[in-house]
Amino acid sequence: MPDLLCPIIEAARSYCGHTAIVTPERTVSFDSLDRFTSIVAEKFVEAGVSALDRVAILAGPSLTNILAQLACLRIGAVACPISTRWTADMIETALERLQPVLLVTDSADPQSLDRPAITCETITEWLRTIPAPAPIERPPVRSVDQPATVIFTSGSSDEPKAALLTLGNHYFNALGSNRQIFFRPGDRWLLSLPLYHVGGLAIVFRVLVGGGAVVVPPADMELTDAIARYRISHLSLVSTQFRRLLGSDADLKYLASQLKAVLLGGSAIPASLIRHALDYGLPVHKTYGMTEMASQVATTAPHDLPGRIDTSGRVLDYREVEISDTREILVRGETRFAGYIERDRLERPFDDEDWFATGDTGRLDSNGYLTVFGRTDNMFISGGENIQPEQVEAALGKLDDVLEVLVVPVAEPEYGHRPVAFVRLSPGVMLDERAVRLKLQPMLPRFAIPDRILVWPKSAEGTSLKPSRADFTRLAERIVRESGGLKFAED
Repeated sequence: MPDLLCPIIEAARSYCGHTAIVTPERTVSFDSLDRFTSIVAEKFVEAGVSALDRVAILAGPSLTNILAQLACLRIGAVACPISTRWTADMIETALERLQPVLLVTDSADPQSLDRPAITCETITEWLRTIPAPAPIERPPVRSVDQPATVIFTSGSSDEPKAALLTLGNHYFNALGSNRQIFFRPGDRWLLSLPLYHVGGLAIVFRVLVGGGAVVVPPADMELTDAIARYRISHLSLVSTQFRRLLGSDADLKYLASQLKAVLLGGSAIPASLIRHALDYGLPVHKTYGMTEMASQVATTAPHDLPGRIDTSGRVLDYREVEISDTREILVRGETRFAGYIERDRLERPFDDEDWFATGDTGRLDSNGYLTVFGRTDNMFISGGENIQPEQVEAALGKLDDVLEVLVVPVAEPEYGHRPVAFVRLSPGVMLDERAVRLKLQPMLPRFAIPDRILVWPKSAEGTSLKPSRADFTRLAERIVRESGGLKFAED
């Protein structure tokens, strides 16, 4: 595999004068982005950052956050974004695992974290004096294996793992993505996912590869307002955000005329929502991806839906997928991560042929379309039968007016566990538990039909990008216990 030219300088040469980043405060061209990155990189070096050092970034989405990550790339340091949604204990645990030489933070009192730190406000001050544009020389060569980022996985049950991604992982992820979803100068991709999320960081690399711009909206701006005000052409959304968009007062036909692509990932999207979006002409792309593959693995093309609504599309360039004898999805290729880190140790969870076992089950058909069934660690046994919650969720998601669904196991003395479903319905639609169970009979084997179908709890209507199965399981157990058991009243 050949080495790469520095993607920041290469983008400045290729797209000089075009817009790279848009924020409420300023618009940054690609040539200015290169100069800004150099300024921050020089200051990081003065602060003691060297190649392969780790720089933790605990900050919200902003120009300074992006520049901090790109400055690490320029130096050869490793950017380690940390979730701003974590508790203080979780953040401290992450910092202890990473052992960064520097912390970049939004905090007004970064020293309270007892680490060498620089605030985003300080980075903003560095940018106030901009040197005159210098000739852009030939970009320096970078190894594709250069460690670039540490991204914490978003697993809902286990402790997040620290995945080490290389420059090549990010670059080839963006290159393969842009071949499926064109993103070019003049296009604008809304930063609707956080920069500690691999989906958010992937947008930045698509900018460097494709020449479009990333838009960082105000934190309190509604999604539909941001799309209109900033003339957004591309969106990345998880299921929760997609549902909110379709349930808003937005003119969906107007959005369809403006948007070029809506990339949907993060978890299963109810088929009813996708059909609703397609009815208005929204350019929907379903995708399957993960942190360990630098974001996307497979993605649908515009002509695939609705005929391939149950699939995640075809495998993108620079990735390989294989299905094991146990139906587990195996992945490898230029986008596959280097391994998991724990301080100075690197765990490489790959087999002799470099395949990574994803923990997801699925099928790859003869035309190359990938269908994802669900997580192996979500599957449970009921009366000797294997139940995959995601397959039950997919069936429920095909019913009209179902906006969101989650299925969890609840302990039961005779069968071991039985499925319980939570569903969110369209506004004004009342849940008829018996009617829903009847509609599921032609779609699922009897043992997989949930014993109880419950209304989506208001307590779960927060801003989380991915509902916690553990939290929903505890809630289901409490509801079942307080209501006298699992058996449905009309059974």
